Amino acid sequence: MAWVDRPYFLLRPSRLLGFLLLGLVVSTALLVYWIKSEATLPVLNIPAPKWRLGNLVTVVVAIMVWIGTSYVTMRNLVKQHTINTLLQSRLSATYMENARALNKGFFGKHGELIPLTQEEVINPPAEVNLQALNYMLNYFEFIAVGIRHGDLDESVMKNSLRGIVCSVFCVAENYIHTRRSDVRDPSKARTYEHLCWLHARWRDDSQLPPRKLRETAEPKILGMPERIAILLTGKIPENKR
Repeated sequence: MAWVDRPYFLLRPSRLLGFLLLGLVVSTALLVYWIKSEATLPVLNIPAPKWRLGNLVTVVVAIMVWIGTSYVTMRNLVKQHTINTLLQSRLSATYMENARALNKGFFGKHGELIPLTQEEVINPPAEVNLQALNYMLNYFEFIAVGIRHGDLDESVMKNSLRGIVCSVFCVAENYIHTRRSDVRDPSKARTYEHLCWLHARWRDDSQLPPRKLRETAEPKILGMPERIAILLTGKIPENKR
């Protein structure tokens, strides 16, 4: 699937500080040029100010130091918030319970992925816990929103969650597509919008475990003695159920 990104990066606080610094540099350059040229603004008829360049440079440097300090402080706060978010998920009993249910229903004994088929989305097998799947998808949607708006550090999250996010998206891709393509409710088209963006950004199929089909119980083969027992009692023997 192809997911289109939107310019959320313009809303990130670090980007706003960058634009502020750029505006300060451009304004300072124009002001220095105006002072050195001693020209008068043609429209407003304002003469060039008689400022000393040394004083101007001092003020500009002070503002630039403040912007730089604010950026470093913001980056440290974002990383600390990211670490706290990861720790809270690992210490959450609800998260771990749903993670175990997800592992039981969508991962094989050797780590293989068992994706949901279209038929299983409609009629899920007994071992598939859709409630646990919904919980994990909603959690990763929350993570994607935080990364997209700059509230969570993407590099830390990617190094910690890339594998599980891409694996869960892989096994639930048909389920997500079914939820997003509900014609009865057009608003469902934006379901898991940010998670789809994050998966497209982090996707690397070469790093995913192999996929396999879900194993189904093989039918029991009844011999002649069991058939006679069924005819006499009307019940299947316990060892053949």
